[in-house]
Amino acid sequence: MRERVEQERRRIAESLTAWNEDKLGVAAVHVRRDARYDDPHLAVDFFRTDYATFSVVTNAWREHVESRELAELLPAERLRHVLPGLSHSFGVNLTVVTADNQVILTRRNPQISSSRSATHISANEGMRADDLRAGRPDPFKTAWRGVDEELGIDVDESRIVFHSLILDANRYQWALLGHVDLSGTEWDSATVLASRAAGVAVDDWESDRLRMVPFTVDSVVKELADESSWIAHGWVNLLLSAMYAYPSRRGRLIDVAAQRRRPVREAMTAKR
Repeated sequence: MRERVEQERRRIAESLTAWNEDKLGVAAVHVRRDARYDDPHLAVDFFRTDYATFSVVTNAWREHVESRELAELLPAERLRHVLPGLSHSFGVNLTVVTADNQVILTRRNPQISSSRSATHISANEGMRADDLRAGRPDPFKTAWRGVDEELGIDVDESRIVFHSLILDANRYQWALLGHVDLSGTEWDSATVLASRAAGVAVDDWESDRLRMVPFTVDSVVKELADESSWIAHGWVNLLLSAMYAYPSRRGRLIDVAAQRRRPVREAMTAKR
């Protein structure tokens, strides 16, 4: 594995278009509750790594799990424990809702290496080693940078909320899922589309199309119904963001999640 990483570093060094960015990997995840107020706390231990290591290890993991059942390989009791040496990236993924209450959905560029033409949420950014505040990794800086670079929106960090930590088991990548609320700002759907068309978003390569969808429970349920076109954690993020925004309608949204899990359970039962 070490030699494969070094080969990838040399390949990147010789490339005119690639670069070996410093990244942050995940060493450990700690979930606990405050002893006094019983509030939940999440702590993530990071370490410095690079894109070459991330690329090689991620591809090796995907080859390893390609013909195996993930639920058996990573049972629920292991999901909070980071497997040593496998995590060389940390992502921040966001739904963004405009001032006129439209959630921004994207289509993945058909020319990229993975998940071509799939439906995804508004902004998705990998944490860089220099996304720091007071010397410590800061996902809010990653979120701000992702929304700015991918959508051309300068968002105040107070509008960013994180609601879940996930593990993409197919790639062994940990990430935060979150939401950005632009209500009361100048950023309505027309302004966002105009900004994108004017080239303000400097890193719009991974998504080649934006689509505005009313951020209502009915519209979200309709979008989630066609799950085959979605990147999995994008589907989950849209569902969770809708639950966060419409707590009185959570029952209907939970039903959507239950319907998706039912065929998986039946398939696993049949396999056994």
